[in-house]
Amino acid sequence: MTSILHPGRLGISYEQVASAADAILSRAERPTLKAVREQLGTGSFGTIQKHLGQWQAARREVATAAMTMPTDIQRLIVQEIEKQVTAARRTLEEEMSIVRLDRDTLADENQRISDLSDALQKESDESRLQLAHHAGLSEQLREELKAARIMIEAEQKLRINAEQEVAILRAKMEVMHELKTLQQKVSELETAKGEHKK
Repeated sequence: MTSILHPGRLGISYEQVASAADAILSRAERPTLKAVREQLGTGSFGTIQKHLGQWQAARREVATAAMTMPTDIQRLIVQEIEKQVTAARRTLEEEMSIVRLDRDTLADENQRISDLSDALQKESDESRLQLAHHAGLSEQLREELKAARIMIEAEQKLRINAEQEVAILRAKMEVMHELKTLQQKVSELETAKGEHKK
């Protein structure tokens, strides 16, 4: 169904709701809250209900004014009063039926909103649990990283100590090699002196 709203216009006015209700009534249909919403193609049920109530009140005022006639004319149509009262009662019953339908429509909408709110609350709770879980994992990773850094520092100290010990051993080996070389030279000199005395 084509919307009667103008493109780019925000909100639903009383005139738009009244126009939609008149269009529905012209088709010999009941202008219920849902029917007006479908005719408009947009709008909240709360706003439509407010304007639709004003439209219904205006129609009742027009009907009441139509029944108020000059005294001389009223005397001529006294016999029609009962018929008008009956018609008015029938109209009121139809309006009450529309009100009940609109009430049911609003109840369905409120239930849908309540269900949506519950679903969003559940998602929010799940998100908080996930955040708490991730925070716990993050803290655990920080502790593991801290422990790993301590181990790396300890290993670096051990490596430095080992390198120092190796360097000391190498220095000792060089000194021992030099001592051995000197001892050999001393021995050779002593041997040479002994031969020379002979």
